[in-house]
Amino acid sequence: MSTARGSGGAGALHAIEKLVSVLIFALVLFQLYQSTKVGVTPRGTPAREALQHLHISLGLTATLLIVLRLWLWARLPRPPRPERVPASADALARHCNLGLYLTILAFCSTGPLFAWSEGHAVSWFGLVNFPALLQPGYRASVTLGYLHSAFGFFVLYLAAFSVLVGLWQALRYRVGPWRMLPGFGWGK
Repeated sequence: MSTARGSGGAGALHAIEKLVSVLIFALVLFQLYQSTKVGVTPRGTPAREALQHLHISLGLTATLLIVLRLWLWARLPRPPRPERVPASADALARHCNLGLYLTILAFCSTGPLFAWSEGHAVSWFGLVNFPALLQPGYRASVTLGYLHSAFGFFVLYLAAFSVLVGLWQALRYRVGPWRMLPGFGWGK
């Protein structure tokens, strides 16, 4: 692995890493918003079906982006720790970021399983159809629905904790809290 962050191919990969992070952030925010609309739209209506298919397609897109982001995370060298931040505090901030990506991956992975358990077709914008891995059933639907929701709430709690960590480190160590946001540099 290269240790220089901006040299050659690594610089382009870091730019892709930032872009993918911003896209994931935007998709997750939109998905959380859209979830509130699916829940209040009457079952069996064309509007609800359209919302569910868009939700599934965007979830599959987010899954692909998260897998790419985690691959880049493993492949590229991590940015150096800011000088004023102790190693343990920096590790906490990095673990918060990784925890968010892993939780979002779990959130996105349970979505198609939940959809199949309810008898919905899973496709990516109607272009790629995925065969059902589960038979529709009440128990599976309830279990996977709660699991999917639990990951969604955990994403919110972990995001709030990450914001608090960023703000605490900004106050305590005088580093920018935005370093923990997607698309921003980790800081020096």
